[in-house]
Amino acid sequence: MRRSASFILALALLFSLCSSCAYARGSNASADPAGSEIVPDISDAPQEPDTPPEPAAPPVFHDGLFSDVKKGDWFYDHVKNAYELGIVSGQGEGRFAPDSAISLAEVITMAANLRSDYTGDGRDFSGGEPWYAPMVDYAAAQGIIRAGDFADYTAAATRAQFAYILSGALPAGALEEINTVEDNSLPDVRMEDEYAANIYLLYRAGILSGNDDRGTFAPSGTITRAEAAVISSRIASAPLRTKCAFYAPRYPDLSVRERVGDSFFEDAAILGNSLIDGLRLYSKIKTADYYCGTSMSVYSALNSKKVVLGNGAYGTQLDAMAQKKYGKVYIELGINEIGGSLDSFIGLYSTMLDRIKADQPGADIYIMAITPVSKAKSQSGGSFTRERVKMYNEALYELAGEKECYYLDAFTPLADSEGYLPKADTWDGVHFTAAKYLDWEEIIRTCYA
Repeated sequence: MRRSASFILALALLFSLCSSCAYARGSNASADPAGSEIVPDISDAPQEPDTPPEPAAPPVFHDGLFSDVKKGDWFYDHVKNAYELGIVSGQGEGRFAPDSAISLAEVITMAANLRSDYTGDGRDFSGGEPWYAPMVDYAAAQGIIRAGDFADYTAAATRAQFAYILSGALPAGALEEINTVEDNSLPDVRMEDEYAANIYLLYRAGILSGNDDRGTFAPSGTITRAEAAVISSRIASAPLRTKCAFYAPRYPDLSVRERVGDSFFEDAAILGNSLIDGLRLYSKIKTADYYCGTSMSVYSALNSKKVVLGNGAYGTQLDAMAQKKYGKVYIELGINEIGGSLDSFIGLYSTMLDRIKADQPGADIYIMAITPVSKAKSQSGGSFTRERVKMYNEALYELAGEKECYYLDAFTPLADSEGYLPKADTWDGVHFTAAKYLDWEEIIRTCYA
């Protein structure tokens, strides 16, 4: 994109046009006591005719310039870069206030000035009432935002709103795509979410990179001055943009999605033990086919021929399930094997998955976590302990990834803060009350591929 001194100064308006907090650059700035605009004093001394004004020296950052920006802070280099580019300044009294939120009006001001400088239209935004009105009108006219997008421009901008506004600050195609960021690769931003397209655009352009190695964005959080310094300096200078790559995980993780109705389970088989029998009885998932039984284990699913098949012969639960083709297979097994050998359990589970994949080619297979046990059950001296349940679930998670199956974590949302099944939700420390089965149902209805 174009770079110019006016472009840099335009960006600086983000930190000097603010209706709720005023901060000035230089000792001669004065603040409106009502907290509107910062207006620097301008000397009216006459200039020699035909003598061009001397260019202002670029600001120089030095340690101690801001008392709240120190070496070692994650944002130190970004604030330094943005300050020396002329993009940001302090909040007064030697402070930068890196953790302070910025308002929607400030973000729109940034976007409007970016667009005006990029196009060279020379738009004057002064004299508005309220102060941000000209920028809002301009942004709407330019298609950066839509009229009526926001009810309160003085409210703190969320990170998603910030991405929405900034992604439209420059004309389409002005932000070069330098990163591979696949649709739905960010763990907390799905493509159907509001502003998702804008967020992914900024990731792909190297403007955003996420809060961790998974690319987490936290769209509902507020955007801070420190973060704005990072993002605005990357917009102003292409060399500051960051490389990243995020790929949509096919397996084994699932995200919370819109609740599905009964038709979703019309091609689903649910295989499991007495807990699944309880789900069959007490949940409202009635369109699925259930293959379950008391004390059922992975071994019995493979070997116990107690089910009458369509031809009148006896077969296993897997034999019965193989009589029909399914698009989805849910498995809840393991609590009855919790006291045995983990290696043996995983070996048998792997064999069972191979069999199901052969019988149900193309089906989405959901390995459901072993559900929690109560604290009393865990501490009773037997094998039904919280620690063993977690150990088995960790192994199931790894197996799901290896076998390209989905891992449906019902343990975490069904457990309390200590990792136990709440006492009020169970009658024997393992099996659920009728109401708890409805909680489990909601997890199944909202976590799917």
